Amino acid sequence: MEKIFNSPIPALAMICLLLMADGTGLVRMALLASMFHEAGHCLVYWMQTGKIPTLSVNLYGIALKADGMCQSRIKQSYLLLGGCMANAVLCVATLLLIEQKATYSRYFFLCANFLTACYNLLPIGVLDGARILKLWLPVGWLWVARIAEQLTLSAVCTLLLFLFCSGTLPLWVGVSALPVVIVPLFHNFFQK
Repeated sequence: MEKIFNSPIPALAMICLLLMADGTGLVRMALLASMFHEAGHCLVYWMQTGKIPTLSVNLYGIALKADGMCQSRIKQSYLLLGGCMANAVLCVATLLLIEQKATYSRYFFLCANFLTACYNLLPIGVLDGARILKLWLPVGWLWVARIAEQLTLSAVCTLLLFLFCSGTLPLWVGVSALPVVIVPLFHNFFQK
């Protein structure tokens, strides 16, 4: 099962299906924001090592292969925050463009970058936020990361359920948001 999740073929097939069904352009905006996020990681990696990193694409998402690097916690934190900083820079640049001329596509791009940065800072699974938390926790305190992950997942699922029950969130949005929360957990499950 882990082989399927780590293979790029199912991920690329899913991306193709999403792009074919995307009449709004939102999936393209989200993919673009994800690419800029990973480009931020790549830029920091290149600045730290002078080498171009390898990226992997699988059902967990797009990821930088930087395992096995011996770096200080501060350098690793910079590397992990590089993606979110790239999204933050794009948010500011998009806001400046919106000041000149507001369009729906610019607002969607702003939201895609903002949500990509926020999502990656969640302390769930293999996301940047979880890695940063585990990086800075003292030895023997990993239980704090597990509790933070469970609380975050509970909060996100409760929010989705509340929004759906109040009629604010359409069913299709809630259902499409669940994999965003559940997929990082599969990585944790298969790693144990």
